[in-house]
Amino acid sequence: MVNRAQPVYFLEKVGFIKRYSYLLPDIYGKLGGWLPEFFHAFSFSLISIGLFSRTKISRNIFCLLWLGIDSFFEIGQKYGSQLARYIPLWFNKVPILKRTESYFVNGRFDILDLLAILSGVVVAYILTNITTTKPDKSGNYKFSCSCSIH
Repeated sequence: MVNRAQPVYFLEKVGFIKRYSYLLPDIYGKLGGWLPEFFHAFSFSLISIGLFSRTKISRNIFCLLWLGIDSFFEIGQKYGSQLARYIPLWFNKVPILKRTESYFVNGRFDILDLLAILSGVVVAYILTNITTTKPDKSGNYKFSCSCSIH
């Protein structure tokens, strides 16, 4: 399967993807279950760092922040029934939040998802440290990549 086995809120709004997904090959194999967790932690760490980070400390904070957020949601699936009691009723009136309770109650905790989240954050941290130069005179870091394609 090319996409996730469970429905994803945004993809569910694009009907033809759901309708024809069974025709698509299983290109990710066994990694397909953990790649979304890896890429979510990885990409949101990079996006946050790219938009808001100016120092090495802030890069560390953003990586730890996304590790915490993604880990909370994964661990929350283990204790979904208990956690669902604390989700406010007004969440049902906000389209993007209305599936929060279902996520926790119907989601399945997987320790390998936690490992994928940790791996995504670590790779983002290493990548930003490799591609960040020393601070300039004003104390700001600049991102650079010395890759060249011939």
